[in-house]
Amino acid sequence: MSRMKSALVCAGCLAAMVTAAGCGSSPSKAVSVKATPAARAAAASVELPALPGMATITDGNRQVGYVPMDELKPPTIEAAKKVNARTLLRVTDADGGLVGYMAPDLPFISLAEANAPGFDVEAARAKKFGGCEPQVGNPDFKQAYPLCPDSDGGA
Repeated sequence: MSRMKSALVCAGCLAAMVTAAGCGSSPSKAVSVKATPAARAAAASVELPALPGMATITDGNRQVGYVPMDELKPPTIEAAKKVNARTLLRVTDADGGLVGYMAPDLPFISLAEANAPGFDVEAARAKKFGGCEPQVGNPDFKQAYPLCPDSDGGA
């Protein structure tokens, strides 16, 4: 597989990390969240309402926000070329408020994690993959860490 085709396939990696909001989902009800285990469990079970053109993002336990589908799965080659190893997609609440980020080949990144001193999206990805990075997006972008051996799509 060519590096560009591999990069385009990897741009689709983001789409694999989301739970697409189903049609006809009912709006969620307001929940008062207190610091008790029962309240946290109740809050985790609240389903976000579906929004047109948006994918629902989870943090592994609960739905946390939305990302436009066109950003998760770029509709054109030109749009896919804009994705690289430093790309962070904004995850927002229903009102457009920032709640965190998505990045290729990484789980949801909370604002606390992204705003922590020294946070580096490429370092987080390299840590996940044992010191290397898979090819992310535009193959002409110089990534900070060495490419993983199977990053050309050959696995």
